[in-house]
Amino acid sequence: MTLELTRIDPTERSRATATKLNGFREVLDEVNQLLARAGDHRGRLQLHDRLVAQCAIVRAVVGDSSDNGCRRTLYSFGRALRILCDFAAKGLGAVTFDATKRTVSGALMSDLTEDSSAGTWVGTLEAWLKTAEFIRTYEGDLLGEVYLANLLKLGTSFQEALPDEPEPEPIMDEVVENPPAGAVSELNVATAMNLRAVANSVADANTLLGGWYGCSDGAMRRSIAVLCRAEVLRWILDESLSKTAQEPHGLPSIAATIAATALTARSEAGAIGVIVEPFNAGLRFVPGERNLGVAGLPAGAVWIGNFEAWRRVAAFTLSKLRMGVDSGVLVCALSDGSATALTGRSLLARK
Repeated sequence: MTLELTRIDPTERSRATATKLNGFREVLDEVNQLLARAGDHRGRLQLHDRLVAQCAIVRAVVGDSSDNGCRRTLYSFGRALRILCDFAAKGLGAVTFDATKRTVSGALMSDLTEDSSAGTWVGTLEAWLKTAEFIRTYEGDLLGEVYLANLLKLGTSFQEALPDEPEPEPIMDEVVENPPAGAVSELNVATAMNLRAVANSVADANTLLGGWYGCSDGAMRRSIAVLCRAEVLRWILDESLSKTAQEPHGLPSIAATIAATALTARSEAGAIGVIVEPFNAGLRFVPGERNLGVAGLPAGAVWIGNFEAWRRVAAFTLSKLRMGVDSGVLVCALSDGSATALTGRSLLARK
């Protein structure tokens, strides 16, 4: 590059130098803002990784001077990412390539060797670049025909440009309750999925409790919030499993939502407690009076902000839904109606 600059006209060279240096000044300002938004050291490392990945893709794309070739190259990265996401979602942590069969396959992390001859970890930029390059090399078998004209358009996202392309499968933790009785490979995949879920749960728990695994008041409140989510999910699942064959699907979820809506509305209207009679015979809300707070709640009442209040109201709501009460009627009665004497008979009479 230096030799080429010495051969051009001095005036043009000066202009090119000024253009470059002015561009560098803009780059410096952009980097300053990027680093400011990145925050701490961890954020700056993440910024670095994102920029490295972006540069790698741009470098590959500009290898072809035609717009159509650029689009094909960019699309190969989209196809490669979907493949890697699918592997990760299935619990396969490595990607392997077979040039003879023109195939990209997933493998367990336990199958990897030190020299990476058995594959590359799917979570690396190297795996993404290798997969995209392999796809471009054998694009006749792996890329196929697809309409790419909407790629490289301002204001159009990658997914919007390819509406017919399936999105990558969400990478979510799933647990296999019973070990598969089939092939050993199926058992190994199930084991990897379950251990990944456990490892992620441990990491999340440690994050909730703080970097030094302390149990501060804030950590305890965050942990209890997670337990609350788990209890809500367990309640909905238990009630869903206990439904009769004739019962419409989704009633427990509807009841859970109505209960949360009703408690929020009643609390904002001044209620501080709720009483649900045995066998869900009736329900009433306790208004806040004389500034007594929770200590002034009558016997059998539960503070409206307690998880137990939600559970009782949800159970009451579900019992009425199963009796045939309309969900709209229930929402209105529990949220806006009279605060006392809500019974199955009175609710059915409103239909």
